[in-house]
Amino acid sequence: MTPALQDPAALLATGRAWQRIHLWIVANGLAAHPLNQMFERRDRELQRSLPTVFGDRLAALVGEHAQLGFRVGYAWDAAGPSPRRPVDWVVDT
Repeated sequence: MTPALQDPAALLATGRAWQRIHLWIVANGLAAHPLNQMFERRDRELQRSLPTVFGDRLAALVGEHAQLGFRVGYAWDAAGPSPRRPVDWVVDT
């Protein structure tokens, strides 16, 4: 939960927390997957001034200022490594 839905600092903190949680989950032999569809739909309703159908339902489920949902469990199949960019592509020395 964050104090406001569109607070950039809170959004960044949410992303950082998700990265740490996801790394811990994987390091402990589990799998995780973000469930962002409802959150994106809520944000679109706000952006376009649409009726807040999904936003209201989401708030009833997880609270008014929830930023991210995810599921955790044991994977059925092993996942391959994710492609990564070389460090020198993203670090300016």
